[in-house]
Amino acid sequence: MNHVSKSLASLTIPAILLVVLAACGGGDDAPTPSPTQTPIPALTVHFIDVGQGDATLIVAQNGESMLIDGGLSRERIRDRLTALGVTDLDAVLATHPDADHIGGLIEVLEMFDVERFYWNGQTRETLTYLELMAAAEAEATLTVSRRGDTIPLGDLTVKVLHPSALSGDSNVDSIVVEVSCGTVEILLTGDAESPSEAEMLGASVLSDIDLYKVGHHGSKTSTSAEFLARIAPEFGVISAGQRNQYGHPDGEVVDRLTTAGVDLWMTDVSGGDDTITLKSDCQTLSLEQLQPQASEATPTPAPSARPVGSPTATRTPTPTPTPTATPTPVGPTVRTVAPGEVFVTEMMVNPSAVSDAAGEWFEVFNTRSDVGVDINGWTIKDLGSNRHTIEASGLLRVPPLGYMVLGRNTDPGSNGGAEIDYRYSTFSLSNSADEVVLLDTSGNVIDAVAYSSAIVYDGASTSLDPATLDSTSNDVEANWCAATSDLPGGDKGTPGRPNDPC
Repeated sequence: MNHVSKSLASLTIPAILLVVLAACGGGDDAPTPSPTQTPIPALTVHFIDVGQGDATLIVAQNGESMLIDGGLSRERIRDRLTALGVTDLDAVLATHPDADHIGGLIEVLEMFDVERFYWNGQTRETLTYLELMAAAEAEATLTVSRRGDTIPLGDLTVKVLHPSALSGDSNVDSIVVEVSCGTVEILLTGDAESPSEAEMLGASVLSDIDLYKVGHHGSKTSTSAEFLARIAPEFGVISAGQRNQYGHPDGEVVDRLTTAGVDLWMTDVSGGDDTITLKSDCQTLSLEQLQPQASEATPTPAPSARPVGSPTATRTPTPTPTPTATPTPVGPTVRTVAPGEVFVTEMMVNPSAVSDAAGEWFEVFNTRSDVGVDINGWTIKDLGSNRHTIEASGLLRVPPLGYMVLGRNTDPGSNGGAEIDYRYSTFSLSNSADEVVLLDTSGNVIDAVAYSSAIVYDGASTSLDPATLDSTSNDVEANWCAATSDLPGGDKGTPGRPNDPC
C-alpha cells in the first residue's frame, strides 16, 4: 500500500523554468533547450462518464488496452471513446450481464476488432445480452474468468479475484480485478455486493490498494465496513448518473468512505463529460477530471498529481467533487398496476434540432400517490413490429404522481437537451401515424395511445393538456397540443415535468 499526496507544483515547475531561461538568455552563446517529450504513462485508466452505468478503460505503456464494461448507451460510449482518441482495443471484459454495464459494449464491438472477450459465464435471455454475445462470438476469443486467472495486458498485472464460482445472482457474480503497476494497485469491483466481498475476505485474496472503484455505483449493498477496512484505499471513484432513480451513491456509503479518509471522485458532478483519468509511472499516480466550465469555453482539466511517499504533504485545493446531501430513500414500489394508472403524457415525435433517431422520446406519468411503479421488464410497442422490452439493472421507478422519460438517446448534448431516464431500441415514433402501447410484465395493456399526423409538430413535443390528465383523455386527439416551453437544444417540450397548458 502506498501513501500518496498531491504535489502538482513539483511536476510543472521544470517546464516553466525552461521557458524562463530561454527568454532571459544573455547572448548568442546561451544554449537552446531541446524540446522534451512527455513520457507515456506506464498505466492509464479512464473512468468513463457513461451516466448511470460503468465503463473503465485500462491502457498499458505499450498501447495494449482493455475496456471493462461499456455503460448502457451505445451513443455515449462511442462518443466518449472517440473523444479519448481510442482507435483500437485489444480486449473487452464484461463484469456481469446487467444492461447498464453491457449495453454499450455492443457498439464497442462494432467500432473495433476486439481480439479477446472476458465474461463470468452467466447467461441471460435479454435482447441486450443475446446481441452482445452474438457479436463477441463473431469476432473475439471468449474466456470465462475465475479467481486465480491473470489477464495479459502489456507489462501490467491484472488478477481476477472473483468469482470463484457462480452463485446465480448477477451482481454478486460480478468479476472483480486488481490491476497492479509496480507499487501502484487499483481494485475494480463492478457491481459486486457484500456477499462477494465476504467471500474475497474469506479467501484472503484482498490487499491494501491505492484506488478503489466503488462497488455497485456506491449502493448500500456494497462497500461493507469489513471490506473497506481490509483494502484501506486512499482514493475512491464512484460512477453514477446525475439524479438517477436508485439514489446512488448511498449516503451511508459516502459517509463510510469519507470517514475512512478516502478521497472521493465522482462522474456525476455536471451535465457534461466528467470522465476521470488516472496516470501512473508505477511508483506515483495522478488523477484529473475534465470538468465543464460555466461558460461555453472549451473545458479544461483540473489535474491533481499525487506522488507516492509523502504522507504528511498538504493537499492543494482542487474542484474535487464531494457529496453534499444524503439521497432520499426509495419509497414503496410496485410492479403490478391497473390499466390507466401509468399512461403516456408527452411524445417528441418529430424533433427539428436533431434527427429523429437522436431526439425521439416519450413521457409516462404515475397516477398513484401512495407508491412508485417499477416498469423494469415492461414492454413498449406499436401495433406493428416495433417492440422493446425494458431492461434495467435494478428498479426503473416512476415516482408517485411523477414522470419518467424514455427515449432513443440518453445524452442531452446530442438529443436536443432532454434528460432521458431510460434508453430504448427497436422502437420508434412515426411522423405520420403511430401508437405507443405499454405492456406490464404479464403482457397486460396498461396504456395505449394512437395519434395521427394532425398532432405531430415540427420541433415541438405532442403534449397532453394537464387539464385532462388521465388515461381516457389521452386517447382523444383534441386533448393534445404542441409544447411551448424551450428545450436547451432549440426544440420545445417539458420532459419529466408538468406539461404546458393547451
